[in-house]
Amino acid sequence: MKNSSGNILFLILIAVALFATLGYAVIQSTRSGGGDASKETNSVNAASLSQYTTSLRAAVQRMVVSGVAVTDLEFNPPSDFANCTSPSVCVFHPDGGGVIYQTMPMNLINNSGVNSGGAWNFTLNVEVQNVGNTSYGGVETSELIAFLVGIKEDLCKQINQKLGLPFSPLPNIQDSSLGKVIVTHPFLYYLDNDYIHDYRGAIGNDGPGDIALIGRHEGCYLENEDNSKYVYYSVLIAQ
Repeated sequence: MKNSSGNILFLILIAVALFATLGYAVIQSTRSGGGDASKETNSVNAASLSQYTTSLRAAVQRMVVSGVAVTDLEFNPPSDFANCTSPSVCVFHPDGGGVIYQTMPMNLINNSGVNSGGAWNFTLNVEVQNVGNTSYGGVETSELIAFLVGIKEDLCKQINQKLGLPFSPLPNIQDSSLGKVIVTHPFLYYLDNDYIHDYRGAIGNDGPGDIALIGRHEGCYLENEDNSKYVYYSVLIAQ
């Protein structure tokens, strides 16, 4: 009986020790998990941006294959479908590209007042060096690019980290020492009714700040330190 009681007491003590160890591990895991929560959120958000631009890319490429010229693609939101030249050329129209129109949740946007509506910008007037073909005379043609301007710095860093791009410091396109045109993002100007912004610029144009973006179809960079303007871009059609 004494031996049996001793064994039971010993087992109880082991159980108490195991529960204590388990409880400590759970607490530590919870604490460390809380510290990584923002990183996990940024990872999910980075993936969602990439998935959305993937759906845009598939739609516009399908439209071009079906006979729509790249220059005829229109990005009118549903509230402006009436101004589409034709539903067949409207990327977000059910009878065109069929992509669901989205603005980005405000928790992804920097609170500095940049892009307060979370709207995407689309342009045919920005080229990414070594992406697409080079036209006659050695001058690269511009790409069709989707931009999301004003995202949070941590999200920008997470995007680049997932893509194997520099994230600390982030690439920047503010250096004009080599004469390149700096990309700018006017939000309220539209070319005709097609919602393709009429501005010009270059990414990865051999500047020291953005050389890492040469030949990259997707990435994130710092455009303006004064208002923390972080920009995600994704090439939809390289040309």
